[in-house]
Amino acid sequence: MVSVSPVVLELIYGRSPSGIFNPMPAVLIVILCLAALSDLMLRIVPNWLILIGLMIGLVMSASLGGFLGIGIMAVGAISGVLLFLPIYMVGLLGAGDVKLIALVGGFLGLHQLLVTSLLIFLAGGVISLITLQRAAGIHGSIQVPYAAAIATGVILHFMIFT
Repeated sequence: MVSVSPVVLELIYGRSPSGIFNPMPAVLIVILCLAALSDLMLRIVPNWLILIGLMIGLVMSASLGGFLGIGIMAVGAISGVLLFLPIYMVGLLGAGDVKLIALVGGFLGLHQLLVTSLLIFLAGGVISLITLQRAAGIHGSIQVPYAAAIATGVILHFMIFT
């Protein structure tokens, strides 16, 4: 029988074993809030912010779970890209939003990413409706700051499941 470390289980399922503090959720929320603020004000998610987030996540995953932690992060990040790439390809999301989802997937892992994606889509729908209501009567294209939806969905995830 294979024994799995409680820290590895925490990386996979997001549950903290007693006595071990995992700062990853707090770090992720800070990065997402910065990305949402940038998207709301400038309509761009900076690449440097995503890169810093990925580097922090990689170091934290390696320190908490070793090579398995790095693998879980890689699978989550790739899954995030694959899940949201079709939405980008039809023009409904920006590239920065897809990269931000990769960051979320890296921090949360595949299992939690799938659940969180539903909350992100829900938050995105609400934010889109609010944006459309405020833009009533304006002609032309309307951009929805989807980083705000991503941040909201992840925060809802942590509120509901932890």
